[in-house]
Amino acid sequence: MIRSHFGLSRNPFDAESIALLPHQQESFDILRVHAQQGGLCLVLGEPGTGKTVLKQTLLNHDTKRLITPVVNRPLHTYHNTLRILCQAFQIEFDGHDHRCERLLVEEAFKIHRSNKLLVPIID
Repeated sequence: MIRSHFGLSRNPFDAESIALLPHQQESFDILRVHAQQGGLCLVLGEPGTGKTVLKQTLLNHDTKRLITPVVNRPLHTYHNTLRILCQAFQIEFDGHDHRCERLLVEEAFKIHRSNKLLVPIID
């Protein structure tokens, strides 16, 4: 309805057509390089600086090569966050956090060895 009313061909603010600002593109490029090297990055910023836009771009970028599991409930305990990550990777585990951590690290190495990029997002 909004498209026909305003004569638009696509939805405004559509996540599929996000254009990054220069500082966001620079952050995206850095994240991609770190992912290629198996590194870890933390993105922090004030509200409105584009963290969500960056996250959405990562989720839509090269979905066959870039694996981006997302945990959207950061108020959980470490134990629950591990379990959510295991679910995101479809890893079955019963037991202690140490076993879950080991399985997640093994999965990360497996993904890296297969020339895929891993960018877990905890939002």
